[in-house]
Amino acid sequence: SNKNIILHDKNIVHLFKNIYTRKANMDVFLKSEQELIFCEMKMTEWLFNKPGVLKESYFDRNRYFDADAFQAFSSCLDKIVLEEPTDYGTYHSALEQYDALQMYKHTLAVYNYVMKNKGNIPSVIRLVNCVWHLPETDFLSEDAKVFYETKEMCEYKEFIFFYKATEEIRKRFEKLGFDFDILFLDAKEFVQQLSKNSEQLEYLKRYFL
Repeated sequence: SNKNIILHDKNIVHLFKNIYTRKANMDVFLKSEQELIFCEMKMTEWLFNKPGVLKESYFDRNRYFDADAFQAFSSCLDKIVLEEPTDYGTYHSALEQYDALQMYKHTLAVYNYVMKNKGNIPSVIRLVNCVWHLPETDFLSEDAKVFYETKEMCEYKEFIFFYKATEEIRKRFEKLGFDFDILFLDAKEFVQQLSKNSEQLEYLKRYFL
């Protein structure tokens, strides 16, 4: 694929607040004349980490780019967070393993990037969750193999749940004239599809064996 790989985090706004903003860090950002790709790369976090939490500010209409964005994104929030906040005013994910709240923030960041740059960017936009997987599991003990395969199945099933929850968001992009989608891909397979020089390949090796 003839895309330019930017080998540093892409910081883009995911929540507005008065004179300052919160920003999302994308691990890899790729662009061409036809397409933009934002990547969240996962190594072993998906195996051992719990999903993050969401602050109450994400339910505040005034923190979003516009009313249409708030409506679309709220429809997603209603499905991926637990109804009751914690004692600290934060919200836990309704999912057991997949970090839907992080991907929600990234999706919101992409939306804000598009709104601030429309007219100067391609119409095809992808947010890719690149996940590292073991190339094989035969060397694992039986218990470790069951643990890994159970986690792998759960991660994908919960991504599908998150993806369905973003339906109104994807429709919102479509109304704006953008072909936006969220993908869940094996990191090694994704990287192998890209045209890379030796320096870029060396950098990206961190994401696969």
